[in-house]
Amino acid sequence: MYTPYEMKEAISFVHKISHKLIKNYYKIVNGFYLAIGNSVINSTLINILNI
Repeated sequence: MYTPYEMKEAISFVHKISHKLIKNYYKIVNGFYLAIGNSVINSTLINILNI
């Protein structure tokens, strides 16, 4: 599913890009269908809570 990347690399990328999008006030639809929803939600919460 993550070819040509390893799962860990792909999840890290999604986490980082989600963080940047939320920081710039973009709205994000979760990615649970693509198995990346947790990364999107986690990075969003971290950004909102400034953790």
